[in-house]
Amino acid sequence: MLAFTVAEMACTVTAEPARQTDVGTGDEARLFSATLNRFAPHQPVRLRMTTTIARQVGLSGSSAIILATLRALCMVDRVVMSPVELARMALEIETDQLGITAGPQDRVVQAHGGLLDMDFATPWDTTAYHRLDPTVLPPGLFLAWDTDVGQPSDAIHRPVREQWDQGEAEVRRLIGELRELATQGAAALLARDTAMLAELMDSNFDIRAQLWPIAESDQHKINLARSLGAAAKFCGSGGAIVGLMRPGHRPDGLETVRSAFEGAGFGFCAPTVGVEHS
Repeated sequence: MLAFTVAEMACTVTAEPARQTDVGTGDEARLFSATLNRFAPHQPVRLRMTTTIARQVGLSGSSAIILATLRALCMVDRVVMSPVELARMALEIETDQLGITAGPQDRVVQAHGGLLDMDFATPWDTTAYHRLDPTVLPPGLFLAWDTDVGQPSDAIHRPVREQWDQGEAEVRRLIGELRELATQGAAALLARDTAMLAELMDSNFDIRAQLWPIAESDQHKINLARSLGAAAKFCGSGGAIVGLMRPGHRPDGLETVRSAFEGAGFGFCAPTVGVEHS
């Protein structure tokens, strides 16, 4: 799987020693509480958060809050955790504490930062993650997302996970095809073959549409991107897409795409790769 963190979207959590634990009253309080239960800091803390990540639109907003909380708690308790340890604990918080159907991918890339090629056949093996130079990403990448809060990713992923666990042959075949697309995508990136990468992105969405129901707004975003000469696929569980202008697009092509998406009421950005963590 290929993924990168986005510099324009960030979550910051502050943790301060306190007389009694204080997680606030916002939507993040549930995530704070679950993280505290798992991490078990040595002293009460006051947690507060700011975020620029759109929530529940497939941009990993919830896992970002949990990762940021873990980092803040590590600073208070003077604990050092590797990226893999952080990612693994974040996933345990979501699956064990919150009962969410999730996998390691979002947590791994957020814990490491930057651009990663990840193989989840052995999800916690550090040799399964390969950092790529962000300069291999082609120009003309963009993100577009719903500005209204969608539904939790668990509601989307759970039925397919159950079919996978039951050994349903068609589901396993299609997910195998998605894995192969990721392998081909890494090769296309390294070869700087933008045309091939665009074809693989379109194929990714077409296969996904055979696995998950596609919401009307999501299909509209995909159709809009394709009508403007771009390839597009989901970022995560739906609500946001990543698009790529095909080779030969006009220099002002990305601004045309931005105007079209913003005019349709969607959020939009041309992303840069976020900071790497070691």
